[in-house]
Amino acid sequence: MERLRDLAHTQRRFQDLLDAVMSVGRELELPVVLRRVITTAMGLVDARYGTLGVLS
Repeated sequence: MERLRDLAHTQRRFQDLLDAVMSVGRELELPVVLRRVITTAMGLVDARYGTLGVLS
């Protein structure tokens, strides 16, 4: 039973990741895309805070 729960959880996470990719790809303005990348990543890992570093 636990194995089935793990599998269902993994499947949900994978679907969340696919949804995130589609969501990020819909926007064209860079600030909006970056904000969406951060918030989506936070949701995928259940983080309360998120940040993005950009190297020049």
